[in-house]
Amino acid sequence: MSLVYFLVKKYFLSIFKNKTLRLPAIISLVSVFISVFSLIIVMFVMKGFEVKVQNKILNTFPHVLIKGDRSLDSTEFPNVEKIFKKYGTYGAIVVGKNLEIIELKAISNKIQFDNKNKKLPLIAISDLLQMKNNLKVGDKVSIYVPDFSSYRKIKEIRVEIGKIVKVQGNFPTIFFDFDTSFQLLGKPEIFTQIELKNPYESEKTISKIYEINPELKNRAIDWKLMNANLFNIMKLERFSLAIFLSFLILISATTIYSNTLSMISLRKNDIATLMTLGASKKSIIKIFTVTNFLVAFTGYFFGLLFSLIVTFLLMNSNLIESFSIDLSFYGIKGFPIVFSKSYLLSITGFVFIITFLASYLPAKFYLTKKVEYLVKDYAQ
Repeated sequence: MSLVYFLVKKYFLSIFKNKTLRLPAIISLVSVFISVFSLIIVMFVMKGFEVKVQNKILNTFPHVLIKGDRSLDSTEFPNVEKIFKKYGTYGAIVVGKNLEIIELKAISNKIQFDNKNKKLPLIAISDLLQMKNNLKVGDKVSIYVPDFSSYRKIKEIRVEIGKIVKVQGNFPTIFFDFDTSFQLLGKPEIFTQIELKNPYESEKTISKIYEINPELKNRAIDWKLMNANLFNIMKLERFSLAIFLSFLILISATTIYSNTLSMISLRKNDIATLMTLGASKKSIIKIFTVTNFLVAFTGYFFGLLFSLIVTFLLMNSNLIESFSIDLSFYGIKGFPIVFSKSYLLSITGFVFIITFLASYLPAKFYLTKKVEYLVKDYAQ
């Protein structure tokens, strides 16, 4: 057993027996525990928000949107799942005495009606619009839409509800059959909408589209650019929280720093004895650095363990729902928490660097400059 290992073990165990060092050591341990636990849980929750919001966006928005009515062959693009055309506008629907602003959409190969032999045009309405106005299949309603054939006019369209569809989103929507919708809505700007097998490779798909169809240059946009502001806000929130919680680690480091100085002060005679017996400064610095780093590591270990247990419980149980906490306001289902290996490694590296420096620097500065005085005092 080496001298360094023996003294580290002895000093570490004696910390919790010494009345002078016990309380500061416990404060350091608990502060590291709380800061590590808080940082890990908050970062996992932010990661969960990011994943759930991205999934909601991918299920709601087109993966790639190209301006213009252009036919593309899906077989030319290996990552393309579907290609269809859409256009939309906004209008109003009148139900009884109520008038409500709605979104009007027409998507090719999406809305098909079983019975088209009706006097009035058939429409499909979103379940949100149906619930808000107590509508049902067969009801006849009036829709007011912009009249593109005239200037600053609107026209009334009498339609019959032929289908109720469940869609994501918080805006009431009416869907028209794509082939007949031009007669009703006029001809606003058309977009080609693309669904991808792997949405995260949208940039590669757009580059391929430009390569095959150079006339479409700068006319395509993917889901990331459509929601760039939202992602930037989420990134800023995540970064701000990480910075704020990192200050807890720095505060914990100050207690470790003071603990190291206190331990060196209490062990002056031991240091002088070791120097007299021929121990090197490097070995003595290592002893005090490792001893105080072990205190921080103990706090980190319990913080990591507890955070992983809480993460597992939140991911695999209805613990949050049992407290009747409503998260539907954010448009997502379930408590957003996701285990992230990259976040965990980043937090671990940050904690280890800060706590190691807080243990090493006081030992290095104090023992390098004042160790000779300790030997002289001991010799006298």
